[in-house]
Amino acid sequence: ELCQLQSVIEEEDLLLKVQKLREDGNVHLREGRYGDAAWCYEDCLQALWGKDLLYPSDLRERASRTGGLWQQIRAAETAILTNLSLCCLQGQQPDFPPNAERAVQLCELALAYDPDHVKAMGRMARGFCEMH
Repeated sequence: ELCQLQSVIEEEDLLLKVQKLREDGNVHLREGRYGDAAWCYEDCLQALWGKDLLYPSDLRERASRTGGLWQQIRAAETAILTNLSLCCLQGQQPDFPPNAERAVQLCELALAYDPDHVKAMGRMARGFCEMH
């Protein structure tokens, strides 16, 4: 029981940290500061993943987690991925140029969690259009 309680506390701490960073990113996003928003969202992903990249095997493992706060964590992660994809599509010169390929990759991750996520589908389509 003690280990289970510790796990719940760690999940709560993670969710609070990610929600704070996400809200900071959302403020920047609403104000059109896409580069600043992207840094906040990247910090969120770093906190969630413990690394910069997520591989398909990692994604499958994360998607299989149940119980505790994982449903809320995955929902936040999906929103962060789609918001970061918008930042990548918009860009902010000179320090954060648009990157359609990265936007598509982020949307693929979001859709792996939620295949019906409309924003992820739309941003992925936009990314593909901008790549070609």
